[in-house]
Amino acid sequence: METQHFEPSAIAYKRVTGPYGENYEIPCEQLYQWSEEKGVADSQWIFVYRDDPQVTPPQDCRTDICLLVPDDTEFTDAVSKAYFDGGRYAFIRKVINDKSEYPLMWQQLLKEAGEQFEWDDDRTCVCFELYHSYDMETHIADVSFCIAVK
Repeated sequence: METQHFEPSAIAYKRVTGPYGENYEIPCEQLYQWSEEKGVADSQWIFVYRDDPQVTPPQDCRTDICLLVPDDTEFTDAVSKAYFDGGRYAFIRKVINDKSEYPLMWQQLLKEAGEQFEWDDDRTCVCFELYHSYDMETHIADVSFCIAVK
């Protein structure tokens, strides 16, 4: 586990409500198509998890599928705009070969970070996955699992 400081950024996002990890394909396609039209297709992807699945029923969990974009990006009604306030995050980076590995990595990060840091719950994005790469055919992803710390 390491820490990294992220700079503030505008984010373009599509919200998905429902069990984490499900029904992301269509919003991802829509966001990618929008990003190509706006010339920001090479932007960094992050998936922001808004609810604690230990407390929130799965059908009510919210995921924001986001792109970190320049502040001057022009938005349309198809995509929402918000701000990522950046700051210090503890993270674990892992190549994910199977969907079942995502919850295991979150459990590992929460355990290790909880032993070393105090959470920073005041941020706009408390926990997220940062995608370094994702293969659409094999679903293999290079992902950093990130949580805000003080």
